[in-house]
Order: sequence, then structure tokens, then C-alpha cells
Amino acid sequence: MLVVALLLSCGRGSPGLSDGGLHWWTTCGDPLCAGHRDAGLPACTGSESAGASCARAGAKCDPGDNCNVELVCAASDPKQGTCPVSRGRAKKDIRYLSAADLKTYRDQLLHLPLATYRYREEPEDSRLRLGFLIDGHESLICVDPARDQVDLYGYASMAVAALQAQNMEIEKLHEEVRELRAALSHSQSDGASPPEPKVERGPEVSGSRSSTSPPLREIPPAERKPGLRVIPVKPLPRKQPPPDAGPPDDSPR
Repeated sequence: MLVVALLLSCGRGSPGLSDGGLHWWTTCGDPLCAGHRDAGLPACTGSESAGASCARAGAKCDPGDNCNVELVCAASDPKQGTCPVSRGRAKKDIRYLSAADLKTYRDQLLHLPLATYRYREEPEDSRLRLGFLIDGHESLICVDPARDQVDLYGYASMAVAALQAQNMEIEKLHEEVRELRAALSHSQSDGASPPEPKVERGPEVSGSRSSTSPPLREIPPAERKPGLRVIPVKPLPRKQPPPDAGPPDDSPR
């Protein structure tokens, strides 16, 4: 069953038809099969299968495929070889991403706003879905604005680009740590003492008369706490010498 689903998702499940009439054709489905997802389409009936005739061009139905392949009524295969193929022989204009490209896609991915939502056709009690809306982001490489869809293959590749860009930055940090460790080990083996820390000195107070002590520093005033009263202290009176008695005798008796 898984092989059949993969064949259908890559466009090889529809039989070759060339009569020009309307038939049911398969769509690509998801690049990564992660289980059936209700897209709001009517379920396919027993007569609506790949290769069977249909009456209305553009009609769609949901066969309940695990890779979310749909059936569409058309005169020719609508895929026309557009399903993802990973071989280089199927591609052209191949250019491998540079480091700057990886960072650009990483930044675009990180700035995509995620949202939870329900489709308008779904009831209010249906489960919430997680994703992002392409409105305002139509220029991104992972968006297919013509089909109002996200290119999941491109979106997953942008996530890989983000991982690669992050890994490059981590490797650069590891290299810087190795260089610092090597420099530290070399200085220790040479017996060199580590440099003394630089001490920032405050501005000197002008008018200092001291020649032996370090210059005075500006000291900020003490923070005044609310509720405390400051009481000034008066100096004690000095004993005055008697008139014409000369200076007081301070020698020990």
C-alpha cells in the first residue's frame, strides 16, 4: 500500500490516457507522507478513481490517501511532471547554496509567524491546525501563490538550510574556543604570569595637601534614610587661659 501511495503521489498512479476525454487524475500529494489530512473536499465514490471517466472539468474529490493525493477531473494529467524528483538528471539551473544563502533562508524561516487555525468549512469543535499563512509572504521560495499553497518540499529544505547555517556558526565558536585554550596553555608553559587586572581610579580632589598618602577621592554623600532625624553635634568648649598667663601648660604633671 505504501508503494502504491508513493507512486500516486509522484504522478505514476494514473494510467496513460490519450482519448482527449475527461478523466480522473491524481495530484502530487505531500512530498512526505504523514497521514491523511482533511482538505474539505467530498470523499471519492466507488466510480471516482484514477483513470475513470468524469463529467465536470475541475471537479475534485478526496480518496482518503495517506499522502493526501487528490483526484481531479481533467482532459490531461495536471501534474505534467511537476512532482518532486531528487535526481540531478531531471533538473536544470542547479546552483548549490553559499554560506550567505543559507543564512538568508534561515532568517526568512525564523521570521515566518506560526499560527493555529481552522478551515472555514470545519465545525467550531474541530481540532486546531498548526502552520503559517502565505498572505504577505508570496515572494518566499517555499510558497506557491498560484495554488494558494505552501511548497512543503521547499519549506523542509529551508529548515535544513537553517540547521546548516547554525552548524557553521557553532563550528566557528568551537574554533575560537580551541584557539583561546591553546593560547592560554602556551602562556602557562612559558611561565608568564597572567596580566594584572586594570584598576580604575576615581578623580582626585583638588587642594589635597598630603604628600605621603594617596590622593583623596571624591566620596558621594551618604544616602539619607527617610524617618531619621539628623541632630547636629556641637563641639565642647575649650578651656581659655587666664589673661596674660601665656599659653596653657599641657606637659604631664
